[in-house]
Amino acid sequence: MDLAARPLRELTLQGYVEIGMGVPGFLPYMTSLTRLTINQVCDRNFCMSQLLETCTKLEHLYIESLWTISLFGPWLAHRTSAIGNVSPPPPFPLKSLKLIHVQLPQPYLEMFLASTPYLQELKIVLREHIVADDNDLTRLCQHLQVLRGLKLRSFHFSIEAGSSLAYDDYARMMAVCPQSIDWVVQGLDLSFDTSRLLLDNSFNNNTRRITTLEVLGYTKFLHDLLCQLPHLLSIKATSSSILYEVLDVYASFRREVPKLQPYGAPSLPSIYDPVRGDSIRVWACQGLQTCHLSFSEPRQDQRASRIVYGYISRVCPRLRDLKICFPSVFLENGSASDSNAAATLLLNLESGFCLLTRLKDLERLWIGEVDLDGLLLESCDIDWMAYSSSWPSTTSPGMGPEEIRQKHDADLEVMLQLSSCGTLSDVKSAIDGIIDYDSPRQWQQQLQQQKPSFRTRLDRVAVYRTCGFGASPEVEVARLMAEGVQTKKKKAEGLVPKKDGLWSWRELIGYQHLLVNLERCVWR
Repeated sequence: MDLAARPLRELTLQGYVEIGMGVPGFLPYMTSLTRLTINQVCDRNFCMSQLLETCTKLEHLYIESLWTISLFGPWLAHRTSAIGNVSPPPPFPLKSLKLIHVQLPQPYLEMFLASTPYLQELKIVLREHIVADDNDLTRLCQHLQVLRGLKLRSFHFSIEAGSSLAYDDYARMMAVCPQSIDWVVQGLDLSFDTSRLLLDNSFNNNTRRITTLEVLGYTKFLHDLLCQLPHLLSIKATSSSILYEVLDVYASFRREVPKLQPYGAPSLPSIYDPVRGDSIRVWACQGLQTCHLSFSEPRQDQRASRIVYGYISRVCPRLRDLKICFPSVFLENGSASDSNAAATLLLNLESGFCLLTRLKDLERLWIGEVDLDGLLLESCDIDWMAYSSSWPSTTSPGMGPEEIRQKHDADLEVMLQLSSCGTLSDVKSAIDGIIDYDSPRQWQQQLQQQKPSFRTRLDRVAVYRTCGFGASPEVEVARLMAEGVQTKKKKAEGLVPKKDGLWSWRELIGYQHLLVNLERCVWR
């Protein structure tokens, strides 16, 4: 690669990045970088001063470790003139700084922040067992508020899950950037009081509607929270497992639905019981564009997989970035246990994987966080991902007040659609939308021309693989099919992605008749 002719702007390093006490040896050749992401899976010390002196054009820096990265200082050195005068370092162009699972001396951080007048996003999560004595949220908030010219849009400073912040701590962080619509909270801190900071601002102040939320660590209140944030466009909470039962809104069984309520208040019913006439709650954030969530394990239950796919596709039709994972199967080394490795969310037609075809704006799809072998899939199960479109997305940046009102008026239609969630008839309706035929002639034409009646905008897909980069839909479909071929002990020679990612229509239409028969027998 000729870095002189085509300067590299963005770089992501993931895995065991051997950085020692300095920076990777190739970074000095990449002085044009404006965005650097390091996802480390081991303990390391890291020389921030060497990195910042090497990559002087960085605007976005994201460092995260599965264990701990120690960022010793100082980060930017003061300059000394020929006559011995000391001057502060020049302004650094950084706009976003995210440091997750780090150890750092707070005085050096504060000195560095004084040289970042363009900083808009600051997110720091410290390791609990090695937090230094000089780490003080109150002092950091005071320091940020007196820095001239600094106008943060998003700010979070906490210790890893296991140590909670108080209501006053979140109030201090909100005071640093009072107009923020982008918030990070620790799952253990989600109580009735702290949630009011988010919800009251989202409902009562038009300039502070929460549109982006990240939940670190576990909370049992995530479903309840999503039912109360109508303006949310992005949710990332992969450590909190949502029970798939709470998504089955018309279920005939009783289920636990934890709710946020004031401390000391009389206990509210936490058991949803349709016989008793409890109200049905659905996520209010129906304009969601980014959704990274974890769900309880369906355990090879086809109906449970259909519930997850069906609920997401009906309630969040504007999704562009979807990640579904399962915390209980994720190990710290990024792999699955050999003895228990199994696909937690099924991908075949009976599981309703094709229900995601309803997400017309979907660009990125990530399912699972571990590498799994032995997936048995037919081409008609997954070929829909490869039939992509180059059409520009028409997704709007967000819903305004009038659109929110109209969406509320349309909630009845969503509830009606959810009445079939989890059933095979829901899968059949999705297939009917894919195979557009009103007459035998159209049916025959589709079989001959091999053209589906829809296109997806999928650009990157990762299905049960540790690497978070993913691949093009065509490459990922071929990989999944090759896995099945190897499992069946068949020869894989000649296996290539289907031209233009075409569906196996004869298999699919034959499968549709099977679904109809099953529907008559089981779900009527």
